[in-house]
Amino acid sequence: MGLHATTIGRPLPSLDKSDEYVPTSIEWNTGETLIEPAYYFIEDRQGGSEAGYVEIAVDLSSGLLRRVVVLKKPTPGKFLRVAELRQVPVLRGSLHVHTSPWTEDGRYTKARNSLKFTMMTYEDQGDLSVYDIETGRYISFFNQLPEKFVMSGSAGFGISSDQKIVGIRIEKVEERRP
Repeated sequence: MGLHATTIGRPLPSLDKSDEYVPTSIEWNTGETLIEPAYYFIEDRQGGSEAGYVEIAVDLSSGLLRRVVVLKKPTPGKFLRVAELRQVPVLRGSLHVHTSPWTEDGRYTKARNSLKFTMMTYEDQGDLSVYDIETGRYISFFNQLPEKFVMSGSAGFGISSDQKIVGIRIEKVEERRP
């Protein structure tokens, strides 16, 4: 099924929280605390979570994508051509998605963790792969070339012609030297 974009809002600053344990962790700052996020988890269709695993946190009240974490980096890409990825137009803005995977179709899971609170999750499978491009990295969720990238700060999402989120793009951030 996947996530589908509804609207593009104003660009938000992104914060890269990646470290040696988590290869990619990006948050978008709205100035508000994300109290009860809903989670979209996607793992590789062929190899399961060991071959690629991505978590996206969604503000359920607005549909705003607030955080993306690559828990397991996928294998190098073989489905898309890097030259084609370079040609995809870039729009600036924050992305909102349909919240129906958590509120309408009944396929979500309410999981409880050790702190005894409910976490709404939606689990999916895709053909995860990673592509290194001059400006950064693109992680594809499905074998589909995005029609556009919607970027907010140093990261954003690839969107197909039917508004499906088909991947995430992370731009290289140059370190500033004093």
